[in-house]
Amino acid sequence: MKVTNIPTSEDFDRESHSAFNLAFDTFTRFISDHSYVIEWAGDETPETLEHIESSKYLIRNIINLLFLSVEFQLKSILCATSPFLLLDGPKSWPKPKSGTVSFGSLRSISASDLQRAIELFGNKELSEGAWKHFEKLRAFRNESSHSISGAEYSLESIFIHILRVSEYFLGSKNPFPIRIKFLDSADGIYVYPDHLRNQALAEFELLRKIFGSEFFKAEIGVPDKRLNYCGVCHWEGKDWDEQPKTAEFNGEQTYCYACGETDSVYEAHCALCEGVQAFSTKSDLCLNCGYKA
Repeated sequence: MKVTNIPTSEDFDRESHSAFNLAFDTFTRFISDHSYVIEWAGDETPETLEHIESSKYLIRNIINLLFLSVEFQLKSILCATSPFLLLDGPKSWPKPKSGTVSFGSLRSISASDLQRAIELFGNKELSEGAWKHFEKLRAFRNESSHSISGAEYSLESIFIHILRVSEYFLGSKNPFPIRIKFLDSADGIYVYPDHLRNQALAEFELLRKIFGSEFFKAEIGVPDKRLNYCGVCHWEGKDWDEQPKTAEFNGEQTYCYACGETDSVYEAHCALCEGVQAFSTKSDLCLNCGYKA
């Protein structure tokens, strides 16, 4: 008997990123709707609390997608050693016969067994914090899925779940560059490249507005100080006039917290600022006002 359609580690990694980005997209769209409710009714009012309560099914979907992202990432680690480590014990194997059987039709090990399998056979070690968050996310997923009222949560707690999955399992404490990379890839859900940076910048600005600069500093590392325009983001999103400033300037180069790009600078006179300013070497934009030299 021949086994076909055997997955690779890269297959699971790609699916992990897809699930994570769908969770991120769903969350930011909900936050966008919620921000309109806040503008209309105010924060912590019966109307805003009712909006959160009525959206439990969305939150449940976000948690399920985050858990799926983690599960795929763990399977990617195991698969790098051997995809057959993903299969359940011999009792579940089909009887030997001629012909072929698809790998996907075989029973795989449960999510609860992934930690032990990785600790025994995986070629990558995960931190204690990663495994603790895996269990916390699994418990939250089960509680929200199996109870009538669902698990108790806050919008901040959901965002923290997103940040921890990004940090522990996708390799970045800051999820926004992961988001940009996904949108730039063939797996991205947006058609027009000119709008990719706008999408990411809008999400960055929205979430920073809702959760606050102190939260972003503590959880992502975005400094609570004046930022500059990113020469890459601002230029690629050139059709949006009111873009947020997302890049930190250290005197020699900038680092953008939205796209993860670094950019060297040069000094030149800016016609709009009426003085010498730092300009992006990648786009010739004034990092202070966005004027193109």
